[in-house]
Amino acid sequence: MVYTKVSDLSKYYFYSENIRKAIEYLETHDLRKLPMGKTVVDGEKVFINKSNPETKSAQELQYEVHHKYIDIQIDLEGDEKLFITNSTDNCSHEFEENGDYALFKYSMPNAVFDMNKDYCVICFPKEIHMPCVRNTTEKVLKCVIKVLDE
Repeated sequence: MVYTKVSDLSKYYFYSENIRKAIEYLETHDLRKLPMGKTVVDGEKVFINKSNPETKSAQELQYEVHHKYIDIQIDLEGDEKLFITNSTDNCSHEFEENGDYALFKYSMPNAVFDMNKDYCVICFPKEIHMPCVRNTTEKVLKCVIKVLDE
């Protein structure tokens, strides 16, 4: 898990070729101009999901985990909190290979990150995270860059 300024993402080029491609794309494109939905950067190796979800209380949401993909979560408008847990108790949806995710019911977080347009979180495979947390309902414009961890 990495919590960093969006402007400092280039420090993470070293991790993999796919991360480098994702970060270079972020540095050369305005994410606000992307259409809603999926934008392909490099086939199924790097793509971006742009969405406008509503924030909710943590008790209304579920944690998610991926096995194959790294998530780079970036808010473009609005703010939210992103919770992290180590708990694998309370699985509510068993791992689905096709969608690369499993879901877990709420438990106390081990860490909480404040998300806004200046900061992002990189969630590596098997790191259990819950985006879109806020005590009030608000729309957040965000991009999740999906990077195949090879």
